[in-house]
Amino acid sequence: PMTHEKAARYCLLIGGVLWGLYWLPLKEVEAAGLSGAAPSALVFAAAFVMILPLGVWRWRSMGMRKGDLMVAGLLAGASIGLFTASLTQTEIVRAILLFYLTPVWSTALGMLVLGHKPTIARFATLALGLVGLCVVLGLESGLPVPRNIGDVMALIAGVSWSLVSLKLYRMPTAPVPDLIVAFVTGCAFVTGVLFLIAGVPTGQGALGMGAPWIIFTALYIVPTLAMTLWPATLLTPARAGLLLMTEVVAGVISAALLSDEPFGIQEAIGALLITAALLSEVIRPEKD
Repeated sequence: PMTHEKAARYCLLIGGVLWGLYWLPLKEVEAAGLSGAAPSALVFAAAFVMILPLGVWRWRSMGMRKGDLMVAGLLAGASIGLFTASLTQTEIVRAILLFYLTPVWSTALGMLVLGHKPTIARFATLALGLVGLCVVLGLESGLPVPRNIGDVMALIAGVSWSLVSLKLYRMPTAPVPDLIVAFVTGCAFVTGVLFLIAGVPTGQGALGMGAPWIIFTALYIVPTLAMTLWPATLLTPARAGLLLMTEVVAGVISAALLSDEPFGIQEAIGALLITAALLSEVIRPEKD
């Protein structure tokens, strides 16, 4: 129904803002002395413990669609897990913007898999978003290509998120609690594997100091996930990806104000272009 679809759009816009500010508690975890893949692995381990009762309660319902939920959970784990890890491995603005090539992948997938007809409006939205992206990354140093492991993680995370959106849109609608359990489990698994591969030893003191922030971040991430997941079951992947671009704006502005990363007229113009792309997408009713 139209009312649901509208609610989903606004829900996703707010979810995007929450994702954009997600780096703040994550950096506090890192500041306690936990580095590399440790912050993301510990946050999702804590989130996993929190959703265990929900998992037990939803067990029978989840069993009915375990194949779909496993695929969606692992893709989401790859996406959110890699994105979370990238936030501590590269500049915040770069991580967020490289992740936000998502609408490009989603639009391409929509055309290839769902048989969407490319509209001029959709291309215009994409162009605005991409130009904004290029402005922020700055083209004077060549193409905005990944420069380090964090950049690569963010880029792969964006592709994975497009695949998650497609999976959610195509599979039979699963209740949001089931999706949350599947996603948090997937994230805990992927970040846990990253942590084991990286194998960074963490001191006992760092864990103790970081504990309150780890718990806070886990409490923050679960409702944020819910606000991102429910709309993805109602909206096409391309639209969901574009609406989530509020994360770019919230992330870029908060990083500019609250971190020591550079922010100038260039980033501001880029964020404005991306916002313009977003608004054109929110206002237009869903047709594709």
